[in-house]
Amino acid sequence: MRHRTLIAAFVLAAALPACPGSLEDPSRFDGQFGGGSSVGCQDVPMLLSTRCATAGCHASANSAAGLDLVTADVITRLSGKMASGGTGLLIDPMQPANSVLYTKLTSVPPFGGRMPLSGAVLDDTTQSCVLTWIETSTKGGSQ
Repeated sequence: MRHRTLIAAFVLAAALPACPGSLEDPSRFDGQFGGGSSVGCQDVPMLLSTRCATAGCHASANSAAGLDLVTADVITRLSGKMASGGTGLLIDPMQPANSVLYTKLTSVPPFGGRMPLSGAVLDDTTQSCVLTWIETSTKGGSQ
């Protein structure tokens, strides 16, 4: 039941104005991601694509802050890369909890505003899924 509630909340949040997203294949959110270590977590690259990488935000063309979250292999492309607009690595493989991609989603981002700037913020469970995805993917996994 909780899993369905999270899915419904995500679908509703993706439909909000700001950086509009669409969910073409909701079944992708029914299972696990990566190595299957986090039951109930959605496909994080799909989450980034639907909530963050839409036109005007972090899409591949004209991406805000030069951050493309839609082109394939996000984890590899951002791992070890410096963030723009502040200090820190976009994805820090040595200290995943310090990854700017994750910390910008939290209530106290390291610099600038909390992401997404408009629309609903990601709930704690979804934020935790993003962190787990970073941790799992930077330890030999790939997303």
